[in-house]
Amino acid sequence: MGSDEQRPGVGLRPRLGRLETWLGLGLTAAALLLCTGLFLVQLDAFLNSQSSSRLEIDSDQSELLRVQFDVTMLDLACDYATVGVFDAFGNVRANVTRDVQKQPIDHQGAEKGHPFTEEELTELEFQEKPQLSAEERAALDADWMSLAGALQPGDFHSALEAHDFVFVLFCMPHLGPCRIMLPAWLQFAEETNTGRLKMEDANGAPADVWALQVNCGPEAFGPLCEEERVQGFPQIALYPRTVLQKAKHQVLNIAFPINIIMMSMMGVDVQMPVEVKKQMAESFAEKARATVRERHLHSNATHHEIFREGCRLRGHLDVPRVPGTIHFEAKSANDRELNYAFTNVSHTFNHLSFGRPGAAADASQRLLGLLPGYGLHAKPLDGRSFTSERFHQGAHHYVKVVHTRLEHEESVRLYLYMHQWNLQTFSRYEAPRAKISYDVSPLEVVASHRRRWYDFATSTLALVGGAFAIIQIVYGVLASLPASPLEGRHGNKVGAL
Repeated sequence: MGSDEQRPGVGLRPRLGRLETWLGLGLTAAALLLCTGLFLVQLDAFLNSQSSSRLEIDSDQSELLRVQFDVTMLDLACDYATVGVFDAFGNVRANVTRDVQKQPIDHQGAEKGHPFTEEELTELEFQEKPQLSAEERAALDADWMSLAGALQPGDFHSALEAHDFVFVLFCMPHLGPCRIMLPAWLQFAEETNTGRLKMEDANGAPADVWALQVNCGPEAFGPLCEEERVQGFPQIALYPRTVLQKAKHQVLNIAFPINIIMMSMMGVDVQMPVEVKKQMAESFAEKARATVRERHLHSNATHHEIFREGCRLRGHLDVPRVPGTIHFEAKSANDRELNYAFTNVSHTFNHLSFGRPGAAADASQRLLGLLPGYGLHAKPLDGRSFTSERFHQGAHHYVKVVHTRLEHEESVRLYLYMHQWNLQTFSRYEAPRAKISYDVSPLEVVASHRRRWYDFATSTLALVGGAFAIIQIVYGVLASLPASPLEGRHGNKVGAL
């Protein structure tokens, strides 16, 4: 056989070995840099892990929810301020534990408040009430003596509210005294309703006066006359405009000529002479003027504080964890002067929160810090005021309570809530209320602020192992290429070292 120099590829082995060594060394260095970089990235992510949150079924299975409140009623004295709890169906809660404290709040002013008088309330109430259209007023001012038409007994009180004063003649047309009086009354009603008969109230302002007659026969408006307690026929009553639920009327006594009365009692069908009819109409007018002149309906009344103090209500309620409503309103069984339907329930929230205080303040702040944007729902009502600028209004607050906790730290819990509200209008005879309707969400927010150490170890080993595997694959590919310098001139492949 020939010498080694004559063998093909024998002289290339040292050079090819050196090339293979440099290739392996370069890939090894690249693998080291890659794994080191991945490790540092993983370590930074572990040490500076970002917070995360997720939704789960609420884990708090307690039966009661604590509501902590501190509310200032701006124009409601403590003697009248009450706190009530109702369920979603409007029933009073019976199983409620409450601890409420009342503290009078001075209004920082020398002027004392006072309850509205009935005349002030009437003036203010009907200043703000929309005016009736001509068609609506004509329908209410129709002839109540006729048996035809679409008038209902309930329309009678609407007709009374359409004017400052309404004079009403209750009678039965088939009775003698009614037949005798009716012509004189119709003359008075025509002069009044056409505006020829001028009347002024106690403030010297022109009064809106109307006169109408009501048929009290059983086939007409008998039940209405019974409701108005008409005791005899004919009967004249004055109804001044009022805010009371049942209009208070004043019966006006009109003197009949004695001869007319005697003839009527004897059953004689007589007609009132023209002169007597004129005298009766004038007596109606004079009595009407004197009565209207006693009433104040245009005194330029203004909205003012009813009380010289407000009331700060604070404490807590333990309520069932089901939808319900908390009411703040005026109520007292012993007061006869205050019209509760016109009380002012403007208020300021000093504090409102849900749940029992548990974790320290710094732990609660840490939990909120893990949930960007959630801090707005921790105490969204604190320091906010809600005022009612008109009668029969009250703020209605809607609150959705969401349980929030920190993972692996059971003591760090919060009850955040989302708030919406609107200004609710109540009926004229219903006491306004400030209401908080609450509902607890069936889901909870779980916040997490760090990764587990074994997650870090597992992901790091996986990345490092994967990097080495990729480098090995790259090395194998490069070593197997046909044009690789690792192959000899004659095509003999040199094995990797």
